[in-house]
Amino acid sequence: MREGRFYKHLDKPKMLMGMAIGDLLSLGIPLYMGICFKKFLLFSLVGGALFYLRRKVARALPKYYLTGLIYWHIPGSVFNRMFSVKLPPSHQRFYLR
Repeated sequence: MREGRFYKHLDKPKMLMGMAIGDLLSLGIPLYMGICFKKFLLFSLVGGALFYLRRKVARALPKYYLTGLIYWHIPGSVFNRMFSVKLPPSHQRFYLR
């Protein structure tokens, strides 16, 4: 019985306030920054544009295209410093599908 519930929710992304987490963050972070910097209108426009562009790109490209793009094209030293991991340089990585 537990397995049926698990498989039922596999394809559904985590939702908060009726939106996927990534969509909510692309709207919420600029709005929060706008409140902090007292430029609410400017940052709300930036957040709306970011949300629109992210949705448009997500529809046009395959599901994990942007993640793969970041993984393959960000230099290893920058990524390793930013996220405190030890990935090899991109020319030494294997591409598994």
